[in-house]
Amino acid sequence: MPKHEDAGRDVRLIMKAVEFATRAHGKQVRKYSGLPYIVHPIAVARLLSENLPYDLDMIVAALLHDTVEDTDTSLATIHMLFGWRVTLLVKALTNPPSKENRATRKAADLKRLAAAGSAPQSIKLADLVDNVVDIVQWDQKFAKVFVGEMEALVNALTKADKWMQAIARGALTTAKKELGME
Repeated sequence: MPKHEDAGRDVRLIMKAVEFATRAHGKQVRKYSGLPYIVHPIAVARLLSENLPYDLDMIVAALLHDTVEDTDTSLATIHMLFGWRVTLLVKALTNPPSKENRATRKAADLKRLAAAGSAPQSIKLADLVDNVVDIVQWDQKFAKVFVGEMEALVNALTKADKWMQAIARGALTTAKKELGME
């Protein structure tokens, strides 16, 4: 946790990121639940903040992790508002635009993320954990595809925080059991 005198500054930055991501995602909703999209980045940030040593930039990047990929937000805007480290984390988590098929895109994403550092890998695992719960609950056919992709990522993201790796493996095991894949 931050020192007491830094806590107010940190809370303000986190709230700034929540407000920015909420505006950026606008009327986007979660595919299955129909909830406002912002619930997903908040859940990812919460997973990190509750399970890893405190890292303000990771929490902020988790809140912003889909803004460049899914909205018209630029990395330059992220940099201007949130600084270099947050920008580098968001960039590492942003899938480049591609017209390739899903298998080709996911293979490229896996290769790119496997080369990333510990922080982006940990954020990605938290992202997968939050996504797999919704997908298994709402779309079991696609969930079987997603779980296979998730398993490949979990195995490849070896630089991620060990505790986040364990959480992701637990979520993966639960999903496979619920889908009858074990």
